[in-house]
Parts: sequence; C-alpha cells; structure tokens
Amino acid sequence: MKSIFLSVIALLGIFSAVASSAPGPVPLAKAKTEAIEQRQEADAFAILEDLYSTIQGSTGSINSTAASIGPDTGLIENGTAVVSFNDAISSITSAIDAATDEISVLGAAKRQRGLEARQSIPELANLIFNIIVEINSSLNNIIDLFGLGSIIPSIGPLTMALSRLLSALADVVYEVLELVQQLLNNLLNGLSDALAGLDLPF
Repeated sequence: MKSIFLSVIALLGIFSAVASSAPGPVPLAKAKTEAIEQRQEADAFAILEDLYSTIQGSTGSINSTAASIGPDTGLIENGTAVVSFNDAISSITSAIDAATDEISVLGAAKRQRGLEARQSIPELANLIFNIIVEINSSLNNIIDLFGLGSIIPSIGPLTMALSRLLSALADVVYEVLELVQQLLNNLLNGLSDALAGLDLPF
C-alpha cells in the first residue's frame, strides 16, 4: 500500500508544536483544514456524479443500439452499430478524462495535507463502483454481439482513462479505492475482457 498518510503524521506534529506555544489559533487552523478536506471530498463526489450521469447517456445509447440488433440485421446495419459503439466509448473516455483533470486539481491541493477517513467514503466508493459496472455492462452487450475485436480501437484509451481517474482519486481519498477493489472482487461475473487491463492503483 502506498504510504500516502505520511503527511498526516507531519501535520499532526506541526499542530502539536503550535499548540504548545500558541494554544488559541490551533482549533481554528484545524477546523479550517478539516473544512477544506470535506469540501474537496464533496467536490470529488459532485464531479463523479456529473460523470456518472454523462456516462449513463452514452451507455443508454449503446444498450439501445445493441437491443436493436438481431439475427436478421443486415451487414450495413451491423457496421453502423459498431461505428456508433466506438463513438459512444470515445465519448465516455473524453468525459472520464475531463473529470480526471478536475479531480487532479483537488489532489494537488490535498497532497500536502493527508486525509482522515470520513463517512462519505463508502458513498464515494459505491459511486465509482457504479460507474465501472455501468461501463462494464454495456461493453459486455457489445462483446456478446460482435466480439471484443469490434471495439478494440476504443478500449485502450478507455482503460487508460479509467486508470488515470482512479489514480487521481487516490490523491484525494485513498481509502475509497480499497472499498472499490472489494466491491469489484465481489462481482459475480467479474470485469469484461474489455476492462481486463484496468490498472487499480493499490
């Protein structure tokens, strides 16, 4: 496990030193730090909520198109469907990249402070888990129809984008990734072949 909490020890040492020499300002400084941390976690949750909503729009399109494909569907329709699938996956990748950039800004500010576990962490983990499962489910629909080869051009960038997102989140709320890993390990069918290359930053 990464030693992301070393800065917490240093921060507590600073607080103790200040407390011994000037007891007045410490509660205010600590409260301010905690308020900033809580706001950053709330910001990360809001970013992921927006991302989830955007992804659902793309996966909804994928699932709708997949449902329209049948044994009697012609080659032209199948080819059009494959193009639309890859376009939708690319849109998901772009949305993930945009969210990662926003969360990275939070992580840069957070890196020097460390983080205490909070009640919001399980909710954040569930949201990340839902995002991954949402994508995974739609990819399985595509693979069941046309095989993994049909979306190979889009899968590499997607898994890289997801890995970047998880790494950025590790800088904001590291504990949340442990919960995500536990949830993913409990998936009955596991991740699809398309997401097999997903790099969890543990």
